[in-house]
Amino acid sequence: DNQIAGGVGISFGDGLRCAGGNAIRLEIVMADAAGACQTSIDIHAAGGISAGDVKNYQLWYSDPTLSPCGFLFNLTNGLQIHW
Repeated sequence: DNQIAGGVGISFGDGLRCAGGNAIRLEIVMADAAGACQTSIDIHAAGGISAGDVKNYQLWYSDPTLSPCGFLFNLTNGLQIHW
């Protein structure tokens, strides 16, 4: 629901956690060989979004082979959407 530390984030795993509040898992997907993935769900419906909501999103992913800090997971940049 909100941005952590004003959107700057805090250390978490091998990266920064920028999205917080009522965190929910929308979907689990597997990345392809290039590291790309795509959602197959209706994010609006799965996230219980209403018109006028402001939501913050961030992808949390496993990183077992390239984990620079040894935590074995990382996060994408945060994204805020005004619905």
